[in-house]
Amino acid sequence: MKERETKYWVIVASKDHVKSGILPLIDDLHFIRNKQSWGYSFRFGFFEINQHDFDLISSQMLQHHYA
Repeated sequence: MKERETKYWVIVASKDHVKSGILPLIDDLHFIRNKQSWGYSFRFGFFEINQHDFDLISSQMLQHHYA
């Protein structure tokens, strides 16, 4: 049986999390290609992210008790 690749997904919870959660991470997140228009990445709701971005987001969530 072929082993499936692990997928990571990001969900934006609320606008309150944007200021304290996503803004400090924008420069380090790989899925945000255009740092000036970073909100565009979130327009479509669910999207796939890489391991680096997942680890970065999850570490911030755990640090700030979002998870």
